[in-house]
Amino acid sequence: MNRFFLAAILLMISPFLHAYAQDATILKDSVLIGSDYYVLEELKLDVKEADAMEIYKRIRGASGVMEGAISLSPDQRLGAKKDTLLALIADSTLREAAYGFEHYQVLYDKQGLLNVSVLIQSYGSAFESRQYYCFDLATGKEIGGELFIDRNRLLRVISKKLEQEADIKTRPEDLGKYGVVTGSSGAIEGIKFFAEDTGNYRSSGYPVYEVYFEIKEIAPYIAPAYRKRVLISTL
Repeated sequence: MNRFFLAAILLMISPFLHAYAQDATILKDSVLIGSDYYVLEELKLDVKEADAMEIYKRIRGASGVMEGAISLSPDQRLGAKKDTLLALIADSTLREAAYGFEHYQVLYDKQGLLNVSVLIQSYGSAFESRQYYCFDLATGKEIGGELFIDRNRLLRVISKKLEQEADIKTRPEDLGKYGVVTGSSGAIEGIKFFAEDTGNYRSSGYPVYEVYFEIKEIAPYIAPAYRKRVLISTL
């Protein structure tokens, strides 16, 4: 059983649970299949509607899940996910439909920056893919690798750190695959980059390796436009 599929008594008591952050909410619902509860999730943002929709479309379009529901509100899309899943179960076509699940994790939601990961998996498949995003909530624009300067040098440092684990050639797009790491106080302690070994495909997907930079290591690479917001809680 994978991480998507949990039996949760709380989900039986209340069909919708909310995991709150500053501007981001993860809406949750569940469907019972056999003896397990399959959890459905949707990201909801408390920002200007037009900006929120741009962020939804970016994440949803990349995931490939429920492509016909890209422009729905989070509540509507969560309902559409559930209705579609229930219909597939009723028709006994769930397995061949390769129904997709999205699992959201808010990694950082402060200073107007939103760093989120989305884990995607199809029902009955071992394959899974995790995607990473960082948005400026003031504009609704994706930051990605623009968070950093001196990018070629940073890529070389990432490659050097990777040498101990795998022989992977880093690419410019790898700078957009990162997760902010915070401590108990909420201050940023570092940033993890995630590099795929695209030369060694497995049934569950490409192996992924983590490269961690403490905040003092990554600070010189933070772009001036974001430096204050990233480093403010560490000064």
